[in-house]
Amino acid sequence: MKRWVLISVLAIAGMVLFYSLGLTADKLEGATTNLAAAQNELDSVRIELDATKMLVETSGKELASAQSTLDLAKNELAAAKNSLSGLRTELAATVANFTAKVAELQATRDELNRQRTELTSLQTSYQALVSGHGYTVKDPTYQQMLDFLKTDTTDQKSYIVGRYECRHFATDVCNSAELAGIRCAYVSLGYPQDMGHAIVAFNTIDKGLVYVEPQSDEQVKVVMGRHYFQCVIPNGNYSYVQPPYDDTILEILVAW
Repeated sequence: MKRWVLISVLAIAGMVLFYSLGLTADKLEGATTNLAAAQNELDSVRIELDATKMLVETSGKELASAQSTLDLAKNELAAAKNSLSGLRTELAATVANFTAKVAELQATRDELNRQRTELTSLQTSYQALVSGHGYTVKDPTYQQMLDFLKTDTTDQKSYIVGRYECRHFATDVCNSAELAGIRCAYVSLGYPQDMGHAIVAFNTIDKGLVYVEPQSDEQVKVVMGRHYFQCVIPNGNYSYVQPPYDDTILEILVAW
């Protein structure tokens, strides 16, 4: 009897245990399924995390590259600002220099206009002198004086007492020389007893003052206190004799 009771109890306990084990197996299987799903989700999260890390690393590199590019751009911008500042300074200096040059050019133009006006005035005056009285004379060379005397015909004129005398010869030579652009002096020689004589003179640039007898184109070495006829240098093989009056040179007046 006891045996059957024990068997019955064991049978009931076995049934309960089997039932309990069945329930636990179902739970375990569900837990396993859940664990597998969680593991899959964890693997997915890990994969996504790895991808995110890679993206972060790539983004970090890109950010570093962008920062480097930004720094380079900043440096270039700073250099450009410095260059711009230098160009502005240079431009200001160029503008100032240009302004100064414009002012200088204007001053030069004003001076050129003034000189042109002055030149026009001088040309007008020169033309007036040339076409008018003709005071454009100059001292000749010795050879120019000789050439002029050869072409001048005053010495070929005749001496006429009271009408065409020494003073007329001297005056005509002076006028002819002036027309030829040569400076010629009228020379008045004073003799004793209020007498005198008229000759001419040229201040040559190479042989100095040369006196000339206008009636014969002969040169004269004028010396105070000496007879005039002794001062004349004959052009040929002849000599002068003392005139019937005293021709001692007491005075020499030279008028240019």
